[in-house]
Amino acid sequence: MAATFTGTLNTNEIVASLYNMIISIQTFADPIQHTYSDLVDAARVDGTLYGDTKLYVSTNALKSVPWAGDSEAANLLKLHRPPAPKVEKITLDVFRMVVVTVDEYLSKRAWQNEGDFSQFNAVILAWIGTTKRIYETTLYNVFVGTTLSDQSAATAIKNAQNVAVALTNRTGLTDPSELEAANRTDALTIYKALADILVNVKDALRVYNDNGFLRAYDPARLKVVWKASVYNGIRYLDKPTIFHKDEALADVKETVLPDRYFGTVTSAAVSTANNNGTYRSVYEADYATAANQPVVHVFPGDLIPASTSLVTSLNDNGTAAAVSSSGIPAGQAYTENAKLLFKIIADEDMPIMSAFEAGTSFFNPRSLTTTNYLIWAHNTLAHLSEYPLITVSTT
Repeated sequence: MAATFTGTLNTNEIVASLYNMIISIQTFADPIQHTYSDLVDAARVDGTLYGDTKLYVSTNALKSVPWAGDSEAANLLKLHRPPAPKVEKITLDVFRMVVVTVDEYLSKRAWQNEGDFSQFNAVILAWIGTTKRIYETTLYNVFVGTTLSDQSAATAIKNAQNVAVALTNRTGLTDPSELEAANRTDALTIYKALADILVNVKDALRVYNDNGFLRAYDPARLKVVWKASVYNGIRYLDKPTIFHKDEALADVKETVLPDRYFGTVTSAAVSTANNNGTYRSVYEADYATAANQPVVHVFPGDLIPASTSLVTSLNDNGTAAAVSSSGIPAGQAYTENAKLLFKIIADEDMPIMSAFEAGTSFFNPRSLTTTNYLIWAHNTLAHLSEYPLITVSTT
């Protein structure tokens, strides 16, 4: 590993009173090359600067009744209203900002030439948009990987959208051939469970949406969100013999997310003492061990450092001014769930709405600095009851 530069120049080998110069400085220009942004990019919907809410209306099927011929004439003026629809909303209620200050004067003294300095400043400014992309992508992926259908819905609806699959008990299996057989059996079992679901959602049923409304879904408008370890095991170990992209999977889209995004959100607060470093953050946030201590910044999906609490306010120097008395408040963290295999969601579900994105800057003539701002808004993420949200796990 390359040595860390501490600011000390090397003594010249011939003239000991002189020091060897720095040849060049290169600032890495593409630190974030992939962010698993497929899901969030596909879920974007437009908002406007006028208003803040989008409404989604779900209607139910009508019914047929026996026809009584001439006797129907007496019923001519009767009214037959449709079943009451269900209206859900998403609201632009989350406002975020990325801020960074640069200058064109004193900081230049740390550089040998204009080219190296300009490259550094360009990379710093590029981080503004990149940070927004990381925030939205990780926030959305955590939401997909941790959100369940309505767990208070009728039993039939809950069971249809939360499927348990019995996989091979591997206790005592050590022989490679036995493990290989278990892998193939599990792959077949998972594939059959997926195929069964994709067949059933095409039927006119009331169990694949939280409203309990009569629905039949086109698999081409659904997507399977695989946990990476499950997907890779099936695709690359067992694909040659059992996993074929035809029939049940002919039209459905597939997306793979790293295992860290799949988990169970905490329903109760986690005290600082019980924070053992295995909890991951649901939101972008700061954590610290106590007030006036250094802060660790985490994005959604990142591990929350052990023995830390959520920072509720910051000092001017960037340390924690105050931390939550709850440690990690309920709903702010999740733990990875090893039993989760994959999820099935609809293309139109879990929309992320943007109303504006404003990039501005302020030049301070006294300090000769320029502070750059990127400000935007989006809705609190939500699952729409119109669509299926199917979670498949091992028993």
